[in-house]
Amino acid sequence: MQGVPGGEHLPSCRRPVVAHVRCSCTCKECRGASICQHQRRRSEWKECGGASLCQHQRIRSRCKECGGASICQHQRQRRQCKECGGASICQHQRRRSRCKECGGASLCQHQRERSKCKECGGASICQHQRIRSQCKECGGAASASTSAKGANTRSAGGLRS
Repeated sequence: MQGVPGGEHLPSCRRPVVAHVRCSCTCKECRGASICQHQRRRSEWKECGGASLCQHQRIRSRCKECGGASICQHQRQRRQCKECGGASICQHQRRRSRCKECGGASLCQHQRERSKCKECGGASICQHQRIRSQCKECGGAASASTSAKGANTRSAGGLRS
């Protein structure tokens, strides 16, 4: 894919790719037609009438309650389901992006998850050199009651607002 104004098109869109190698309709810098005034994708932003949102205010294809197309029979994201042979699962039965043997993209040079690596200054590391969500001084989950420990806190659909 080359970033030549008026040049090649992205496969999903017939509009030209702009100088910064994005489709012009989804480019925030160019104020593309798919970007709302809040600098988000219009179809996924509830304040702008998000057409991709279901009645639960989640992205429709990822909503378990609505039976979204991206949800498999095991109630997981299809691409990340081992039993369904999801595309994000490598030959070692791990998430491809986190597999050390496959050289996952989420791993840093120290073979740790990039966001949680202290040496790399990962985004999940707080000023106290702890995982931000577990730092008592930062008000993370560790300061909350231990009854919620281990509970699955992921939402079914990935609400964006």
